[in-house]
Amino acid sequence: MPQLMLQGFPDGAIRIGPVVSVLRKEGWVTYFVGPDNYFSHAAGDAAGQRMACPAHDKAIGTLLAELTRLNFLHPETHARMICQLA
Repeated sequence: MPQLMLQGFPDGAIRIGPVVSVLRKEGWVTYFVGPDNYFSHAAGDAAGQRMACPAHDKAIGTLLAELTRLNFLHPETHARMICQLA
């Protein structure tokens, strides 16, 4: 029998999905899955906003490689756009 995940969110958190919420408090941003702290970073830390997940990076990398292969052009300059993970 599957385990039920109760949708309890920390006080002040903003719900961004069925079981995911974000709390911005005291200079920190914390992501929650249900009531559990999943990931935190300093509010001004742009690098911290990119959660490390190899499966996600592989999937996004594959998508970006395909977009590059399709030779998309910039809408204003018409330069060829090269898409890749930073």
